[in-house]
Amino acid sequence: MSGKTIAELGVKDYKAPKHVSVKESVFPFNRFPGVDTVLGPEMKSTGEVMGIDKDFGTAFAKSQIAAWSPLPLAGTVFLSIKNKDKRRAVFVAKILTDLGFRLVATEGTAQAFANNGLEVAVVKKVAEGDPTSWT
Repeated sequence: MSGKTIAELGVKDYKAPKHVSVKESVFPFNRFPGVDTVLGPEMKSTGEVMGIDKDFGTAFAKSQIAAWSPLPLAGTVFLSIKNKDKRRAVFVAKILTDLGFRLVATEGTAQAFANNGLEVAVVKKVAEGDPTSWT
């Protein structure tokens, strides 16, 4: 966060933690009826929580539970992945489809997934037209 490495900061004998921490903002919109739920630069967060565990997935799940944001068990997942990460994202997309989720993605991401045998609907970017219509 400081723009410097740990070594550049002069920290000696640094030991990486054996856990993963995921911080999540808390947005309790139900506590503020009538308030605009569109987030601006200030994000209107009223707090933060953290999930800690030995792996990212479990730490993330804990952070969502603590923020009162249960993880969905079904539905549609939107994915838009930059080119250098598309190959790795195919694995994640396959897991999501195995769990029963439907995939929608921007054109380039959808093509990468389709090339790997995944069923995916294409959604337009905002600059390309109506992003709420899937093909």
